Amino acid sequence: MRIPKIALLCSLALALPVSANPRIEASPSPQTVESQSALDKAPQKPLPLPTPSRGQLLYDNHCTTCHVSMVHIRTRQQVTSMQELRNQVTRWAAYAKLHWNKDEIEEVARHLNTHFYKFDK
Repeated sequence: MRIPKIALLCSLALALPVSANPRIEASPSPQTVESQSALDKAPQKPLPLPTPSRGQLLYDNHCTTCHVSMVHIRTRQQVTSMQELRNQVTRWAAYAKLHWNKDEIEEVARHLNTHFYKFDK
């Protein structure tokens, strides 16, 4: 019994995966379209903001009432080392009667160094 060539070709074509035949494009199933549509409509979560350091919080809450960050980037900086920066933070914390301990002074100095002064460690 001979199988007609057309029947043989059709059976082979049906047995092949769709991606093997570049001329045949698979259409998405209704379920795929619905799930993709749902993904497109789903609200996108915003990326979380970085958590501010303790030094930044102390600085923002207590220091920015008198001056803005521009004081840290002026051309004639009075502070030229990390130790001088610690001394200035100590001085102004005492002036403002903040009663900061050494850890709080170090946190604020580290915040200022990281964001403005960039002294070597």
